[in-house]
Amino acid sequence: MSVPDRPVILFHYPGSPYSKKVLWYLALRGIPYSQCIQPHILPRPDLLNLGIQYRRIPVLSIGRDVHLDSRLILQKLEDFAPEKPRLAAESQSPEHRLIERLFDSLSTDGGLFRHVACILLASSPILNDPRFVQDRTEFSGELAPLADIEMAWPLVWLFSAPGALPEDQVSARVFPKVYAWVERLDAAANAAGNALPKPQTLSGEQAAGIISQSAFEGGVYRVQENDEVVRSQALEEEQLVKVWPFDSGSAHKTAGRLIGLNDDEVIVETLETETLIYTQVEDI
Repeated sequence: MSVPDRPVILFHYPGSPYSKKVLWYLALRGIPYSQCIQPHILPRPDLLNLGIQYRRIPVLSIGRDVHLDSRLILQKLEDFAPEKPRLAAESQSPEHRLIERLFDSLSTDGGLFRHVACILLASSPILNDPRFVQDRTEFSGELAPLADIEMAWPLVWLFSAPGALPEDQVSARVFPKVYAWVERLDAAANAAGNALPKPQTLSGEQAAGIISQSAFEGGVYRVQENDEVVRSQALEEEQLVKVWPFDSGSAHKTAGRLIGLNDDEVIVETLETETLIYTQVEDI
């Protein structure tokens, strides 16, 4: 399908480090998009109106397909707009692909992001906001290939926060190459983003209207009968299910009909808008 049939809309809020990762990617791939700005704490009615209880940001729609989890979002965008050069290391050496996967795992699953968040939040005045504290307490339960993005996004968040780090131990003077690498990536993404049309900012109602009138990806979906989760839960296609992250944000469950499940992702059709929601297997 052509791009106009499946417009890209990013639901995010300024300052979100996970959104920064996706914004970098969109800029460096040269993919035009619209945006729907969300509040930094719940509730987020724009997503609820789409039948999405998922509480994490960003969320990205491509046409009528809505993708959760920034790692899955980048994977889906790699297959989008095939006329543009990809960022993943698929065509490179096995070593490059290994580094890409290693950085992906280290930054998110390996604890790097959580350590950065602890450093920043410990001295942040936002902790004086009881609404934010309550929201996050509930939650917690070559230049610019994909590997660079996977590793640098928590660091640019950390480095840009004044006073977050002791300058005698962590600074551009102590680690000049690391800081220079992050600055080069950020500058490259900003330059690429400036070359794109400025993203149109949509209201939640406008975004929902565009999504509901857009086309589906049109893939072949199936529930793998030999999958361990499928067998243990006796899951069947079209069965009503709920999906949620298992590590944090697990109080917010999205309900729908099970359309597909494989080793990489779960696909659920929401009950309210019949929109397809994709999330990673590791995220449930």
